[in-house]
Amino acid sequence: MNRQRGKRGIFKIISVMAIVTFLMSACGSGDPANTEAPNASKTEASNMEDLGAEKSLITLQTDLASVGGWLYVYDLEETDATAEEIQESIAILENRVKKRNRDAAVHQDEIGRIVIELPEMEDARDLLPIIEAKGAFYFIRQRDDNGNLNFSEDMGSLTLKKDIETMLSDGSIPVTGGDVAVAKRVFATDSFNKNAPLLDLTMTEEGTEKLREMTEEAYQNDRAYVAICFDGEILCAPRVQQVILDGHVVITGLEDAEKMESIASAIEMGEMKVTLKRAEEKYFEIPKDDEE
Repeated sequence: MNRQRGKRGIFKIISVMAIVTFLMSACGSGDPANTEAPNASKTEASNMEDLGAEKSLITLQTDLASVGGWLYVYDLEETDATAEEIQESIAILENRVKKRNRDAAVHQDEIGRIVIELPEMEDARDLLPIIEAKGAFYFIRQRDDNGNLNFSEDMGSLTLKKDIETMLSDGSIPVTGGDVAVAKRVFATDSFNKNAPLLDLTMTEEGTEKLREMTEEAYQNDRAYVAICFDGEILCAPRVQQVILDGHVVITGLEDAEKMESIASAIEMGEMKVTLKRAEEKYFEIPKDDEE
């Protein structure tokens, strides 16, 4: 995550409106999901190794050679992923891409890699953040039960003091993306009369109770901070000024509307059990209509 312009605004107070709103206090200008799309031009794609080579072993489910589009192939970083975890992740990926391309296909090749076909798409780069995000979304307590900090401000940036697995096991992460029923990007007029993107979250019934308990604890503990984290990076850390009772949270401050849309889609469709590492990609020229 990019460094911030100093400490000003690192911890902003939550403003209470008709609904309780989390204000972003340290939103990075970089991509928290680390999913920056490559500048993969058609010329570069045409120079890539032929995906029909023996090592790829890919049987396409769509006729990309006829209709054109993009083909992406991913290795799995986890060598011990189970077949169930892989299939669950494929289902999540399929939901993500079909939201933007209903003819998309997601499957495994013969050597276990995940293949994504995006027919009739001339530019699929805006889909890469949605495809490649793991979708891990957490609300993190400021301190664990022993009083140790879970996150802090270092040189103008919010950083985690412990790894996610440790915080999940010691109870420092009471609310996760699985507790979110609806996540969507919306727009609202900000204080500068600009049409600003917002991340609107509605919790499940169980998630509402978890968030109530978490914010009540923080409020009673000298109005402690709560970090909101996506794919290992802290998006913001608001100070809790009131207990959230209705399970409705609105996050402001991310200026990149497309990034916020990617985050919302990843949260709502669930966290994948595997981590993708892009291995191959190829562009198939879209046939031009003969106008003569």
